[in-house]
Amino acid sequence: MLYQFYKEFSDPSEEFQDEPRAFCYELACKLINEAKQESSNWYVHAKTIQGILLLLFCWNFTARKTKKLTISKVRNLLENNKNELAQIEGYSLLTFDGPCEEKIKKVYNQFRDLFGQTGRKQSSEFIEPEAICNVGYQN
Repeated sequence: MLYQFYKEFSDPSEEFQDEPRAFCYELACKLINEAKQESSNWYVHAKTIQGILLLLFCWNFTARKTKKLTISKVRNLLENNKNELAQIEGYSLLTFDGPCEEKIKKVYNQFRDLFGQTGRKQSSEFIEPEAICNVGYQN
């Protein structure tokens, strides 16, 4: 009897493969990749900022912190962290060292303060997909 009950469930994963917001993620990636190609200072490039805002306004739109975001706030965050971001580029959870840890903590905490926990995860995935996303620090 129990087996028949479970047999009636279907796997919903196929129904959600065509997420209507997926194109926003793709556009945000495209903007940030263009910024990387156009400038060595891509962390504070307008397209990087636009990509982050597009992603957060689409995927994290109900968060209070997201509703308060502006181009200027995101630019200031990136500007204040551009040296650390450049220094931790290419590190991962498995490869970072002691001095790098402090830089990751600083960036992580500042991203979390502006974007909130979920927004921090989403935005930092574009900036430093290995280092920031995978190291969960708090002060």
